[in-house]
Amino acid sequence: MNHTRILAIVLGCAFGIGHPGVCQAQDTSRSRQSLNDGWSFRLDSSGASWESVNLPHTWNVSDAFDKSRTYYRGVGEYRRAILRQAEARSAGSHTRWFVLFEGANQIADVSVNNVHVGQHIGGYTRFVFDVTDYLRYDGTDSLTVRVDNRYNEDVPPLSADFTFYGGIYRDVWLIGVDDVHVDLEDYASSGMYITTMSANPDSARIKVAVRVANDSGTAVTGRARLTLGGASSNADDATSHTEELRFRVGAGDVVTLSKEFLIRNPRLWAPLKPELYQATARVLVGGSERDAVTETFGIRTLKVTPDGMLINGVDTRLIGTNRHQDRMGYGNALPNELHPPDIETVVDLGMNFLRLAHYPQDPVVLAETDSLGLAVWQEIPVVNRITQSEEFYSNAERMIVEMVRQNYNHPSIVIWGIMNEVLLRKPNPIPEGYFSDVHALAERLNGAVKREDPRRPTALAVSGGEIYDGTGVSSVTDILGMNLYFGWYVGRFESFGPFLDTLHVRHPDRPLFVSEYGAGSDERIHAHNPRAFDFSSEYAIAYHRSSFEQILARPYLVGTAVWATFDFGSATRNDTKFAINQKGLFTFDRVPKDQARYYEAVLAPEPRIEIERDHLKRVLYDGNKIQSVVIYTNADSVVVRRDDFVVSALVSNAAATVAIPFVAGDNVVTATGYWNGTAGLFDSASFDVHDTTSCDDEWCGLAINIGSLEVLASDGWVYAPESEISGTLFSMHVPGVRIPEPKTTPHAIRDTVDDPLFQTCAVIDDLTMGSLAVPAAGIYDVTLGFARHETAEGAAEAIRISLNGNDEVEAVFDADATWRAGVVSRSVEASSEIDYRLRPVDGSMLLCSVKAALEKE
Repeated sequence: MNHTRILAIVLGCAFGIGHPGVCQAQDTSRSRQSLNDGWSFRLDSSGASWESVNLPHTWNVSDAFDKSRTYYRGVGEYRRAILRQAEARSAGSHTRWFVLFEGANQIADVSVNNVHVGQHIGGYTRFVFDVTDYLRYDGTDSLTVRVDNRYNEDVPPLSADFTFYGGIYRDVWLIGVDDVHVDLEDYASSGMYITTMSANPDSARIKVAVRVANDSGTAVTGRARLTLGGASSNADDATSHTEELRFRVGAGDVVTLSKEFLIRNPRLWAPLKPELYQATARVLVGGSERDAVTETFGIRTLKVTPDGMLINGVDTRLIGTNRHQDRMGYGNALPNELHPPDIETVVDLGMNFLRLAHYPQDPVVLAETDSLGLAVWQEIPVVNRITQSEEFYSNAERMIVEMVRQNYNHPSIVIWGIMNEVLLRKPNPIPEGYFSDVHALAERLNGAVKREDPRRPTALAVSGGEIYDGTGVSSVTDILGMNLYFGWYVGRFESFGPFLDTLHVRHPDRPLFVSEYGAGSDERIHAHNPRAFDFSSEYAIAYHRSSFEQILARPYLVGTAVWATFDFGSATRNDTKFAINQKGLFTFDRVPKDQARYYEAVLAPEPRIEIERDHLKRVLYDGNKIQSVVIYTNADSVVVRRDDFVVSALVSNAAATVAIPFVAGDNVVTATGYWNGTAGLFDSASFDVHDTTSCDDEWCGLAINIGSLEVLASDGWVYAPESEISGTLFSMHVPGVRIPEPKTTPHAIRDTVDDPLFQTCAVIDDLTMGSLAVPAAGIYDVTLGFARHETAEGAAEAIRISLNGNDEVEAVFDADATWRAGVVSRSVEASSEIDYRLRPVDGSMLLCSVKAALEKE
């Protein structure tokens, strides 16, 4: 861990947002105790029992990905002891106690000793409650939190392409302070605001404002001592500036104090060149310190123009990606240590920008973007549509004020976002005045940001169809963010750049930002002739290579952001992986896809070379033993070897494609990059190849994905497209109508994780007979994959199967389940072919896959 990152984590403790363990060693004028451990939890449902949990916690970590049910959106209840010792009140000078929540989705009601303390609405910002007057200090004080993630028409987001996990999914802290303290209740901010008024390499003017609260019964006079420390990149920098301001604050009142500092020769914060300072506010009354808060900040200026963003007066193009906060096995309840690796991943890709979609994320995330130098677009979750109610409007406005005040001091935030694709999912029918109300809300939210922080630009993101919809919404903010998916949802790859050019010509004074672009992919799926929505790695690679090349050719863009860094949970999706949006450069469990390798190669300043990894398991069929392999590199050319085969290729757009003759078994491929004619880095990868055109001592088999045009690698097998099995030692034709592509269905396919096997099938609606030709006499392991019909009406509940005249086997499916997968496996003795008879019982059935392998002695 570098010095800058340590500083960011430690200073984050000032308001209880650092890592547990680190925070305990800070000054004694303010205490911070983690309340993450020792909770009891239950769902607010009939018969639910209490269970022991620790925070972060979500109750949707499993059911959000369970095909058998709809994930729970309801109420969960948490409780634990808040003060475990009777003498807690007399500890130090702490006379006021606050409970700080970093996030609970989405409505939280907090009680102490069964007395309601307060409610917070919104799942992605911090909130704090003063619990002092509710405590008994006798060792039995209890804290209860009821969290509700049900749909609520007055609480954004109403709908979105991500899962609305319920629970207390971020840290909780107990904070003890003196009656006179830096204000904790200013929208759960730190109570201190640091603003760069002006800056250049010679000097900077920094304004520090601090809110001092008095919760005692009498007026208080005192002093606030404000200190600015040296730059984080220089451990020997002893530069320090201290000012004292006198104050008088009435009983139960808050006073705001401010002072400007002049910093000579400042070290300026910039993307990938971060410099962090620290500011400390100490509250002194009667000669003693009553409270102290320390915040990190960076010195930098921002200005957005139609030609880009100026950071410290330097034209800085923002190139990056989007991030959702969840992860496989955790939902959105990530412990603090799992957030920084995600941010480091973005930097390792060579990017300088991150959009936090579509909500404020964990405080650790911004501490990391500050210290690593990622510019950030942070936004509130007004997504897809709105409710025409003052409750909705005021909740959205409060969310944006919370977001700005809580994160004001982070230099990495360079854009505030106010909404995303808010007209993409319009109500049906459209209510009277809907479009004008959306526009009015956009103006209201933009105005709120400008009042809170006029020095950062605002943005909203719209889909391509919203740009010219006539509502005027897309013209409200400083920057127009556009979510454009040419070649995926609309149009063709090559339409992307001309669309941007036309928009730029029509609106030459409008700063433009491509806030999203991307294509879904499944690392198991591969295509020789890739096409949209086949979810193949090959199509996704073609999409990104074309799109990003067009982006780089348009310097007028303020910035761009891939959708998305990682696959993420989206409970409404049934693509090739259930309940997951698959547009990530990495899988849900953070394994890089080949798209990530492309961006590393095109963006990394240092030499990079890597052989594709998504397609390591392959089959040879149709007599073709020569297959393409892609090398991702920023070299000028590559030399690729497999045993005694050698081929060279030039690199274009960070990739070189070479044709390699594969043989059955393990094929080790090595690629060496050449920079300016000199050999540099190399990479090697092992390709596991099954030859279906011949049998050997190790393998003789074939798997077929019926109706598909793509290859699927799964569970040690590679399923060949039905159309490409000619030329193999096996041959089979299944009569019947095909369930067509693309690989998306409106249904969850139960009882399988190999959804692509059951998204293309042959309809078996009557007695079907045929044969599977086999290459040699012997005993074959045969597996047939079936699926019950799309609709229960007319769908068979069973199918009778006979192989080579053996007695019929009946496969029975749940009568109440549609799109349910099932397999039947049998050992069959055959000489030259395996005859089959398939007969559905009272309806039709889907035959989706066939695999057969000769048993080896």
